[in-house]
Amino acid sequence: MKLLAPLRSVDEARPLIQSGAEELYCGLVPAAWVRAKGDTWLNRRDPRGANLHGVDELAQVTAIAAEHDVPVFLTLNAHHYGPDDLPFVIEMATRAADAGIQAMIVADVGLMLALREAGVPTKLHVSSLGTCTNGEAAAFFHELGADRVVLPRHLSVREIAAIRAAAPPALELEAFLLNDGCAFEEGRCLTTHQLGPICMTPWASEVVPLPGAPDDLAEKWAANEVSYRKLLWNLNNCGSSNSEKGLPNGPCGLCALPALQAAGVASLKIVGREASPWRKLASVQLARAVLNRVRANDEAAAVAAKAKALRATPELCETTYMCYYR
Repeated sequence: MKLLAPLRSVDEARPLIQSGAEELYCGLVPAAWVRAKGDTWLNRRDPRGANLHGVDELAQVTAIAAEHDVPVFLTLNAHHYGPDDLPFVIEMATRAADAGIQAMIVADVGLMLALREAGVPTKLHVSSLGTCTNGEAAAFFHELGADRVVLPRHLSVREIAAIRAAAPPALELEAFLLNDGCAFEEGRCLTTHQLGPICMTPWASEVVPLPGAPDDLAEKWAANEVSYRKLLWNLNNCGSSNSEKGLPNGPCGLCALPALQAAGVASLKIVGREASPWRKLASVQLARAVLNRVRANDEAAAVAAKAKALRATPELCETTYMCYYR
């Protein structure tokens, strides 16, 4: 299993690699796109705060990564691109490939086909927004030319193992490891975060029981709302907080690393292109410290104990609200 880390600037590449990242991914929003499309998102992150802004920057990142034999992948993972967008995206992908990008991360099936028809010479990774939840879907994406699928956040280790057993052997699986949860199935949520995540909006609700409803319905609804808001807080990186050790809190799969390895996962995704450089580095260092214990063949219980000791947040770990793989 390799450790995949995000970046949004050239300056982040070398420190991330030195901290233990073995693969990198990034977004690119050129000035030409901004001039033509304004605030329209080219990928699933804010064009201003989570992306590189020129092919020259991209080339600098890939050059640094090449010094350490680390591949760099580019996100082109909007749900879909219109016919007027495709020529721009294909040209950008071609230039990105020339700059050293080794794979495109894509959700739109139309773009997958267009990239292959245009002969863009990179690997193809299916974004988690592709919602690959079974072996048949994995085989379908492989037929379209995919080399890897990024599995949705909500799959269990058992479900991941079942996909691995049914999927084509050459198809790699990538699973989420740290940061940024989602209350819904992201691939089926067609909103963007341009106006803020709809699931994080503090909607007000009022319970109006129908005739014959239980007398305690309103109280149960209120209790459920409290639990739901607690879940959202955990999914939102525990309010973007850090532990007393300075490590980022939030969605985590560290305890499941031995099981993910046994299930056949090839790559472990750290989320947060828009995060600060410090948060990215801390995430990579935390993940690498635990992954090193897996590579040393420690028992699963010892790996979990190591992860929890490094986190030092038993009150968060014990609830399992922030566990990717409960």
